[in-house]
Amino acid sequence: MKEHAASSGQAEVMPEERRRWIRGLLEQHGKVRIEDLAAEAGVQPITIRRDLEVMAEEGVVIRVRGGAIRNDRVRLEFGYAERSEQNRREKSAIAAHAASMVQPGQTIILDTGTTTQLLARELVSRVDIQIVTNSMIVAYELRNSLGVNVILLGGQARRGGFELIGPITERLLTDLHADFAFLGADAIDPELGFFTTDLGVARVEELMIKAASTVVVLADASKLGRRAFARYAAFAPVHLLITSGAIDAGIRTRLAKQPTELVEVPPAKES
Repeated sequence: MKEHAASSGQAEVMPEERRRWIRGLLEQHGKVRIEDLAAEAGVQPITIRRDLEVMAEEGVVIRVRGGAIRNDRVRLEFGYAERSEQNRREKSAIAAHAASMVQPGQTIILDTGTTTQLLARELVSRVDIQIVTNSMIVAYELRNSLGVNVILLGGQARRGGFELIGPITERLLTDLHADFAFLGADAIDPELGFFTTDLGVARVEELMIKAASTVVVLADASKLGRRAFARYAAFAPVHLLITSGAIDAGIRTRLAKQPTELVEVPPAKES
């Protein structure tokens, strides 16, 4: 942080920039200490304390003694564009690996998420596959594909989201069968399973799992070791978890005890 300020020729880093830096550390570590931040940024602890108080008022962090922890519930519902850029290389690698599993003649289910959107892009040029989705974004990505038959499930548009949920969506899924379901997750607890932030989404995810012969969850390593509001699956019905990024050794050990196969892929190279 100090090096950045010096190299830019500024006498002082602007508070907004410093808070973005703090948010980046929270993304990586989940918690920060005032003394550590002050030393790294070259400012007084009172300055960092004020930053954390502002971020707490915005709902980004939860203040604790001596520092702050990440507010996961708010973090999980970042703006879609912002979330799309987070861990981009990891998500791209996961999507490419998932795409390699899909063969001509197969039907696959895709839910809504930044990684499944990238998977849809990987499949645009394929031929003789069928994609069932409740995601308006996925359907849009595939709009010009000549070789992919796209079935967009009906339903109620989730407020603030890009997916269709509700009784109509659920009813349609009960009559369908797919070779694969590729699903995202807002959080993955190594003992409890897979989570999302919305009950309606969770119900649709459950039915997608029931409709597919093989269930694959796509999630970069930042989702591991966390919980969100609604669990949509334990580990038993999920066959594969494809991930990328640095995984805490303890989390990897706990995941290895689960019936879900863990597939780790290296992040994509910088384009």
